Amino acid sequence: MLSSLLRRSVGAACMGQALAWLMLFLIPVAGAGAETTLELDVSSKACGHATGDEIGFTVVAGNLRDIRLAQFEIHWTPEDAVAQVKAEPAGIALEHAFLSPAPPLVTGNRAEYGIATFGTPMSGDGPIASFSLKLGPSWTQDQPVDVYLTLASLGTSFADRDTIPTQPSVVLTGYCDDAGQPVQPGVFLHPASVILPSSPPDQAGMVNQSSGEAAFRARIVHGTAPVPGQRVTWEVRNTGTATVFAMQADLTLTVPPGQSRESVAYSGRHGAVPIWLDSPEEGSGATGRAQLRVCADDTFTPQCAAATATWHPPVTSVTADAALPGGPAWLDPPYPNPFNSTTTVVLHTRSAGDEPVAVTVHDILGRRVTVLASGVHPPGVYRLSWDGPNHRGQPVASGVYLCRLQQRHGTQVVPLLLVR
Repeated sequence: MLSSLLRRSVGAACMGQALAWLMLFLIPVAGAGAETTLELDVSSKACGHATGDEIGFTVVAGNLRDIRLAQFEIHWTPEDAVAQVKAEPAGIALEHAFLSPAPPLVTGNRAEYGIATFGTPMSGDGPIASFSLKLGPSWTQDQPVDVYLTLASLGTSFADRDTIPTQPSVVLTGYCDDAGQPVQPGVFLHPASVILPSSPPDQAGMVNQSSGEAAFRARIVHGTAPVPGQRVTWEVRNTGTATVFAMQADLTLTVPPGQSRESVAYSGRHGAVPIWLDSPEEGSGATGRAQLRVCADDTFTPQCAAATATWHPPVTSVTADAALPGGPAWLDPPYPNPFNSTTTVVLHTRSAGDEPVAVTVHDILGRRVTVLASGVHPPGVYRLSWDGPNHRGQPVASGVYLCRLQQRHGTQVVPLLLVR
């Protein structure tokens, strides 16, 4: 009877459905999921994605015993890479009439999803749930995407569930070589470059999400799998005129201008090695610049990866950056600037090759607001307009924003002042 009640209530927000799910959560049977193992079976390609493509994977279980309920939580980076999340019961969960009361609940870069049955509980081995994540318009092709299964709990009721570890618990997409193939194996460092305002002097040198804190993550991969426990060496070279700090879990390095520092770390469970850089305001127009390099042993190709970080003093006027990168593209000063409704940034490209460029808008803390252009552009002049929304179409507040042109040869930044 409960099974037929649930089937009649799917898709309708009614009291009967709520009571049926509550009764399921209160059935007391202990430890049903204690022996279960979980793996992720990736169904999507590892390289060559485009906006609108989907990253797909299935949760495959082993040693299931009398399971009536399963709940999952996933999250992904970069935060704005995913536009839509879909999920559904799969395999043996479908065979045992598992249903979901709602589609995945998405909050920021996280999604929660649950399934349950009032029929025969599932036991044995096989797929139990499949997920599909659609890449959104704010994602660019040079960005690897990581999707984590943060939490998986299975049991006979909401009150009696076991949290199940997964090996591995991350889906890696976009870790590819120049030929568009998964590296075998390799070292990646993301982001490739950041531009941030300098931190207040009393907030620099510690991991505290200050205005100048730049978070970098090296990823050690073999094909589409992370490599844990790999020894890497970080090198931080200060090429600017302000102090740079490098922070790891239990270590902070001070790097004076013109000097470099090294440290050793090991990749974690997901093959990741984090490091944070920061630079304080030091007066007299001092600018922080750092070249970051991470290397693994010589069994890896590429063996090393590099990134850059730049910190600028607080913006006091709205003028275009005078120095243009020496690459195949550049930006003209935006007009009008300041602006109230719409401003236009002119992008010039002069290379006939396949050089990709990205034009993005960031807030003063360095967080990306929206993407104005991305990909390969034939030689020409492109007028890029921005009327103030973020990548979700929501209007942003008045203030100073940074329009950034990123290309292989360097970065150009022009400030924008939005006055509503």
